[in-house]
Amino acid sequence: MLRIRRTVLTLIGIAGAGSLLLAACSGSEDGPSVPAGVASIVLTVSSPDVMASLGDTRTVTAVAKDASGATLSAAVLTWTSSAPSIATVSSAGATATVTAVANGTATITASSGSVQGTAAVTVLQRATAVAVSGLPATLVPGATAQLSAAARDARGGTVSGVTGFTFTSSDQSVAVVNATGLVTAIAPGNAQISGAVTVAGATLSGSGSLPVAFATAANPISGSVAMGPGNVFSPASITIATGGTVTWTFGATVHNATFGGGAGAPATIPNTSAAQVARAFPTAGRFDYTCTLHAGMNGTVVVQTNAVAPGFIALLNGANERPTAVTTTGAGAAAFTVSGTTVSYVVTFSRLSGPPNNAHIHGPGNSTQVAGVLVDLGAAGQTLTNGVVTGTFNAANIRNAAISLDSLLVLMRNGNAYVNVHTALNPGGEIRGQLAVPQ
Repeated sequence: MLRIRRTVLTLIGIAGAGSLLLAACSGSEDGPSVPAGVASIVLTVSSPDVMASLGDTRTVTAVAKDASGATLSAAVLTWTSSAPSIATVSSAGATATVTAVANGTATITASSGSVQGTAAVTVLQRATAVAVSGLPATLVPGATAQLSAAARDARGGTVSGVTGFTFTSSDQSVAVVNATGLVTAIAPGNAQISGAVTVAGATLSGSGSLPVAFATAANPISGSVAMGPGNVFSPASITIATGGTVTWTFGATVHNATFGGGAGAPATIPNTSAAQVARAFPTAGRFDYTCTLHAGMNGTVVVQTNAVAPGFIALLNGANERPTAVTTTGAGAAAFTVSGTTVSYVVTFSRLSGPPNNAHIHGPGNSTQVAGVLVDLGAAGQTLTNGVVTGTFNAANIRNAAISLDSLLVLMRNGNAYVNVHTALNPGGEIRGQLAVPQ
C-alpha cells in the first residue's frame, strides 16, 4: 500500500508541474504577447460636402480597433471603390485619397480580412463658367465659323445636360454671331465672342477672342493648332486660305490627327509627341479630323476661297458717306480678287438701319465726291441687317460702256472708285468705303 501511494503522489506532482508550465506559456504580465485581430474599422471623410468638380479629392482616414476597442496602428488595410468610374481611390496605409471622375455616388471600403469599414462619397458637378469652343485663329471678312458652348465646373470639367446658351459679340462691326453660334466676320479688328447660360438662377458666361483680318499676298492666311489641356485641339476649328498651311504643335502627350477621306484631305499625322507637324490644304472645303487615341478629341480645318489675298479692299461706314455723312451703327468691308477677266467680291455689312436693297461700285470719284454706279453687287433681296454678299463680275457687267475692265481696275487701284451699301432709310447710301490696294 505504501508503495502505491508514493507513485500516485509522484504523478500528481508531475501533472502539477505541467500545469504551472502551461500557465506560464499562456502569458503573464512579463511574458510575450500575441497580436490581437482587427474587430472594427471606422472611416472618416475629410469633408461631408459633395465633390463639385471632376478632379476634386477627399482624404479618407481609417481607424482599426481590436475587440477591446484599442487602436491598431499597424493594421494592414485594403482599399477599394465600389464605382471606380465615379470615384477612384489610392491608399497609403491608414489614409486614402478619393478622386472624382464622374457624377454619382461611390462607396469607399477599407478592409482587413473579413472586417470592413465603409464611407460614401458623392460627385455632383456644379457649373461655374461657360467655355466657348470653335473659335478659329482668325477669320477674313465674310468668312463664318460654327461655335459651341459648354458649361464647365471649377476645374474645367464639362458639365453635361446644360442647354439654352446664348451668344454675343463685343463688337458687331468686327464680327456678328447668331442665336445658334454661327459667327460671321465683318471687318478687320478683334471681337470677344461670349457664350452665356443660366443655371440654378445664376448667369454664367465665358468668352474667346476672334481676330478678323484680310489676307495679304505676303501672308496668306494659315494657322496653328496646339494640344490643349484635357486632350483637346486648340482651337477646335481653324479657317485658312486655299493653299494655306496648318501647323500642329504636339507636347509631351502622344496624339495624332486622322483625317477622313475626300478630295483635298491631307495625310494623317501619325502618333506624335514633342514636335511640330504641318499639312498644306490646296483645296477649298471642310476637313474634319480626330485623335484616335483620345475619345472626343476632334478638330476642323475650314479652307475658304475668299480667304485668298484680295487685290482691292474698302472699309465701310456712315462717316464716309458723301455729300453728307450718315449717322449709323452700320459698318462693313469689301474685298475684290481679280482672276483673269473675272473679279470676285465679298461685301459684308452689320447693324444697318434695315436690310440693304442695293450695293454698288461707284466711280469715277474720290473720297469727297459722289459718282454714278459702275457695277451692281447684287445686294437686292437681303432680309437681315447683318450679312454677306458674294459674287463675280466681268467687263459685260460694267454699266458705263466707256469704261473697260482694265480702266475700272485702274480707278479702284488709284482710289477713284468706292463701294456703297444702300438701305430704304438711306437710299443714297448708308455705309461707304473708298477702294484701295491692301497695304
